[in-house]
Amino acid sequence: MSKREYQEGDRVILAGLSTSRLNGKGGIIVSLPDSSSNNKDRYGVRVDGARKSVAIKPININPACKTNEGDDRESFIDVSSRVQKGDRVALVGLKSSVYNGKQGVVVTLSDSTNEGRYGIRIDGTRKPIGIKHANIRKTTLGLQKCRDEMISLTDRTEDESLNADQLAMIRTMINTFTTEEQQNKMFGRKIEPMPDFRLELINEGGGIPLGVDSAWANKRLRLAFEQESSLPHMHEIVINMPQYQPDRKDLMKRLGTNHPSKLEWYCTGEPGSIFRSSFIHPPHASCLRYSFSNQSYRKEKLLQGTTHVAVGFVDLGILMAADLDGESTSPLRFIGIDSSAYVVAKTHVIWELIKQTESMATAERDLQIRYTMQVWFSSTWSEGTECAVDLALSSLCSPEKRYHSEVRSILEHWQNASTITLEEARTKMKSCKTASGSFIGFLKQKQDRIAVAAYQLTGYV
Repeated sequence: MSKREYQEGDRVILAGLSTSRLNGKGGIIVSLPDSSSNNKDRYGVRVDGARKSVAIKPININPACKTNEGDDRESFIDVSSRVQKGDRVALVGLKSSVYNGKQGVVVTLSDSTNEGRYGIRIDGTRKPIGIKHANIRKTTLGLQKCRDEMISLTDRTEDESLNADQLAMIRTMINTFTTEEQQNKMFGRKIEPMPDFRLELINEGGGIPLGVDSAWANKRLRLAFEQESSLPHMHEIVINMPQYQPDRKDLMKRLGTNHPSKLEWYCTGEPGSIFRSSFIHPPHASCLRYSFSNQSYRKEKLLQGTTHVAVGFVDLGILMAADLDGESTSPLRFIGIDSSAYVVAKTHVIWELIKQTESMATAERDLQIRYTMQVWFSSTWSEGTECAVDLALSSLCSPEKRYHSEVRSILEHWQNASTITLEEARTKMKSCKTASGSFIGFLKQKQDRIAVAAYQLTGYV
């Protein structure tokens, strides 16, 4: 349910009230919560057709949008009305309070065979229940807020981080006012100048890629260059200071959770103590999309004729990096388990593309491998890749295939999705970038620095 802030004049829908008289009614916000009055946590809502306003808690208010279906009357609908399979929803306004406020996933759509009810699988249950449309609210806004809150716990805002000019000043001071002997004493090494990969891309790499906002790209690459030039040395100095204490974001990154038992251990444990308690981990946040693992894969040696179980595998990177060994003529059996439906769905597509190469000639196989790598690592595709994916999805979405309902809904969404322009793709890629950190400057070859700098801006292979 929405926890957003409303303004006077906003159109809203009421839902989840203990009295069903107002549930589903539309109205206008006429007053905001006031800490000095009795309604410090309630909005004043004038319901359509009423003269006086009623005090409503934020949890019982949903945003509304104006319809535009050729009707001359001014009518409004809940923005959550367009429900599709796979959508996360919250249940409201039910006569039984058992499920009110619960969240789940839409697994079947309403039709004449189920009395117009949607099949909703509540979180933590196996079997879906039938719910009328009036008692369903999409939680898209909540997922977006959840994603933003998670990012805010780990990614620093511009106000919290040193900007490029400040970092450039620090870099200049270190290079100007410290001798090689002093640098060896402070860092155990001489600080070598880092190539400016931003200028390398512009002058020798063909310039800023097509469709990318040049002002944003210049700002991002310059900040990345200054961070890579200065921050490793600055962090070393700060961490070695006797008074050093990690801040909240550093703490959250290292602990991996804000569970009370973990925080209590951190705050009260003696140096050298080990956290051994077990606790229930929160469910996977479906607002997050893990396309890649957040660490480099070791080159594992996997034996033919054996079974390898990968828990939280994210993608098939472990297979790509591994050496397949052994004298057995039986194949390796790889079992991947992950709590993210997105990860599982994407892996099905990649694996289907790989399987299609078995019957292809060498030239066709080489092209298919290129298509597969684009699906795996690229934000935009060639026409050939799009055709290959359409073929793979046609096979994957056949009725006889069995998947988890969330996985099937993602695969079917991809099958029915329309293409977007290159400019739109570049803009979406820009909006997904939340931090400037990179490793471009640590690459030895200039051609590698140029290629990775372009990839950082576009995500295109």
